[in-house]
Amino acid sequence: MSPPFPAAAAPKPPSEARRRRRQGRLRRLGSLIFGLAIVAFLAARYRLIWVVGDSMLPTFHSGQIIVVDTWTYRRSGPIRGDVVVARHHNEWVVKRVVGLPGETVEVRNGHVEVEGVSLDVEHPSTNGPLNIRGARLMDQRFAILGDNRGGDPSTFVHAVVGPEQLLGKVIIPGSR
Repeated sequence: MSPPFPAAAAPKPPSEARRRRRQGRLRRLGSLIFGLAIVAFLAARYRLIWVVGDSMLPTFHSGQIIVVDTWTYRRSGPIRGDVVVARHHNEWVVKRVVGLPGETVEVRNGHVEVEGVSLDVEHPSTNGPLNIRGARLMDQRFAILGDNRGGDPSTFVHAVVGPEQLLGKVIIPGSR
């Protein structure tokens, strides 16, 4: 008695050329997926920011592009001297951290004083007529200030920000 369905012929092994084409497609697909994963990681961690204004002269110029690492402060806060991008009055600002939580910070004629001691400046800055009365920073609050303190004081943006307002740390200044 014969089976109700004809026996299926055993599948032919793929030809060598066919097998190589399939392996090549799989290799390209794997490379594409790996490349997309790297791009997704970089896009999640780093941001490109365009500097607007002269508040960070001579360190950064208006129109310069900088790279910001958004993961730097996940485990610990910024340290004095870090250049950060922070949210201040609904806009992103690029500033330098000059005061840490619990410290008393004052600015006299553009010179920053922390706990009554003038800050040793290891970065380029310009001094000028900026004066800010001394005040103690609360827990989890950082004083940020631009490097250019030599212009009209009414145009200066200085702020006290919390970690929730920090986008991240500037790690690579780009070119103009």
